[in-house]
Amino acid sequence: MDWVKAMIRSKDFGPLALAVIGLVMAAGCGGSLDGGENSVVAGSSHIEVILEDLAGDWVTVRSLFPPALCPSQFDMKPSHISALRTSEAVLLHPWQEAMGNVQEGLRTARTPEEQVHILYIEGNWMTPEAQRAATERIAELLEPLKPTNGASEDGEISGRLAERIALIEEKAAEAREALDAAGAAGVAVLCAEMQADFLEWAGFEIAGVYGAPEDLSVAAIERLLAQGKDAGALLVVDNLQSGDPGAGARMARELGAGHAVLSNFPRAVPETSTWEATLEYNITQLTQALEDVNS
Repeated sequence: MDWVKAMIRSKDFGPLALAVIGLVMAAGCGGSLDGGENSVVAGSSHIEVILEDLAGDWVTVRSLFPPALCPSQFDMKPSHISALRTSEAVLLHPWQEAMGNVQEGLRTARTPEEQVHILYIEGNWMTPEAQRAATERIAELLEPLKPTNGASEDGEISGRLAERIALIEEKAAEAREALDAAGAAGVAVLCAEMQADFLEWAGFEIAGVYGAPEDLSVAAIERLLAQGKDAGALLVVDNLQSGDPGAGARMARELGAGHAVLSNFPRAVPETSTWEATLEYNITQLTQALEDVNS
């Protein structure tokens, strides 16, 4: 298998290489790096943490991309192909249906269509409403995979689901209390498009949105600054996974506004291994930025 290692190291490693490696694995010449009985592939760390919380130790979960990166900008690795090939289920977000890297991986792994489940959940998964809906849907999908031999103490999903829903509601109330104390309601912001839904849930008024930093032209920045000035924007909020927050920071300085960088996925920054920890992190970034600009 030295030629496979050489191919992986090659600069030409891409869809063709994935296809070749997938065929080798399917023929039994390659070892499985992940997957097996009760294994599930998660389209993101959002899905990953919910699966782990609901299932406990009887499901092995593999997430498809590092949570700190933009989902469209990761390279599918042989270990991902192995996990897709041997998993019992693949859980994806709707936006992953059109992603070439994900679809190429599914084709290379020859994942049966009936094992791929698209989670049609409205809104940003960092909002409590979307998080609850996603948790309930994933619990439904886990039921057929639940051990039937009684060997695992984690086999009861319904109890863990109830605990999870209660925790979501508790953390949502805590977040709302912190936002109210900081005076977030009605505060105008400029923000990365990927954070708009979450910021609206948090009570902010969206004065303008922008996409990936590399796509921001001088003219676009000038329009955003005009919108921010007209609305009296107090914050500029970037999305961690979108890349360099430099443009957002510069707009904040131009406006005399605060600047915050939020994460759209758990596990992207230290000590945010769960949804609730990521929610707390984001709320802290917002309230501290408000405190700084109002001081």
